[in-house]
Amino acid sequence: MAPPYRIGKGPVVVALQKFLATGDVQTWYEQLADEDTYLKGMKNTLFDAVLTGQNKKHMAQDVFGAGHDAAALTPDQLAAAQQKGLSRRLVYGRGMRRALEIAYGYGNGGQPRPNPWTIDLFWGCGQPFNSVALAADPANQRLTVIVYSSATATPGDDATVPRDPSTPMDPAEGGDLFFVDDRKGPETVSEWRATKVIGFADSPKPRA
Repeated sequence: MAPPYRIGKGPVVVALQKFLATGDVQTWYEQLADEDTYLKGMKNTLFDAVLTGQNKKHMAQDVFGAGHDAAALTPDQLAAAQQKGLSRRLVYGRGMRRALEIAYGYGNGGQPRPNPWTIDLFWGCGQPFNSVALAADPANQRLTVIVYSSATATPGDDATVPRDPSTPMDPAEGGDLFFVDDRKGPETVSEWRATKVIGFADSPKPRA
């Protein structure tokens, strides 16, 4: 099983930020709002289709399904694991729907924002429960979204990139989250940039 990480830019978030920059976000919002069909009913959303198309279907199965160990579970254990996966899907789906309502202006009965805010996503795996936290910054038109997951998604090669600790911090560097930790062992301090150069996924113009 992949090791949990506490917060960063995991592979699901990298794929999601790219989808926000290039995909049909309004249709995705409408799908998320139809919880009975797309969340509880497990019908694929546009983002699910993107993961499958990028050969990352395993991520959706790990996160929204029974997890890494499904093949080794007994029938009773598998049913319980699938229920936990459904719960994760409901939390993430509703959390992202609320994020789109804030950042894009969807669902308020009026017109979407002419200039949607940037949504900046962070992900934490191996948490005791699932949650989506939203922090709005109206002055800078940015919404920070932190997703905590009780599952551990398979990590990608672009999850973290080490940085040289002998150099001073430069806010202009290409990463979008920096942190210091001892993941390599006690008293072994390392510095990391959360992703390779993907930048922030600036919100696209709303669909006409």
